[in-house]
Amino acid sequence: MMKKIICVLAAAVMMAFGSICSASDSSDLNSEQKTAQLFFDAFKGENVPEYSVLSRDFADSLKNQFTEANYNGLQRNTKNNFGTLTESRFLLISVMMKVM
Repeated sequence: MMKKIICVLAAAVMMAFGSICSASDSSDLNSEQKTAQLFFDAFKGENVPEYSVLSRDFADSLKNQFTEANYNGLQRNTKNNFGTLTESRFLLISVMMKVM
């Protein structure tokens, strides 16, 4: 009986340790983070991405609403009103909703 308990605890610890060591951003999250970083680079003033680079993953409806003129105006207005962005952090907030 004692051997079984020890084996179960050892297996649980190994699985927990293995999942902790292999935890990392998934490729989808990395892609989202790169897209967000491109957008924030426009406000830092360093390596400002072209609209075509930023908008390559936009849906057609978003491209129609957020045009190149809007992008340039947003950059200009943000810098005039708030100054240059000095620090940005990527936070992912996930909300799980139960659908009935």
